[in-house]
Amino acid sequence: MMEIRGAIEISKPLDEVWDLLANRFCEVHLWRSDVERSHMVGKTKLLNLTYAGRVLETGSGRVEEILSAYDAMQRMLSYRTNEGLPFYLRKVSTLWSVSRTTEGDTHITVIQNLKGVFPFRFLLWLKQSTFREKLKRQLEDLKRYLER
Repeated sequence: MMEIRGAIEISKPLDEVWDLLANRFCEVHLWRSDVERSHMVGKTKLLNLTYAGRVLETGSGRVEEILSAYDAMQRMLSYRTNEGLPFYLRKVSTLWSVSRTTEGDTHITVIQNLKGVFPFRFLLWLKQSTFREKLKRQLEDLKRYLER
């Protein structure tokens, strides 16, 4: 298992950032440069949501992400990638948390856990910098979209 972490501060109110990440979870194509289209899928088992997850259409194909936890009070959500993983990945889970900084900006932390498929786990370590760069780009895309 490999853990990738990322964080960024955005000069926007907490509620505005949370609204885009959580309430508009299925509209990720608006801010992620690697996503061409996105839409909601399924019926949720989580309270106060109208969807179970989202489908992303990227240049590399279709990816399905299903919510596994959602806490509006704590400003935290997590999801797992069900479809569209490369052959060497068994599971990817992602946790986003949003908090207010002392200056009134918004701090976002993302933790991704990647689990490889035996005997290809070594590819996780070879592609480690690629995973880190992709997460960094996602956070920069989000900041650019919200601060425009």
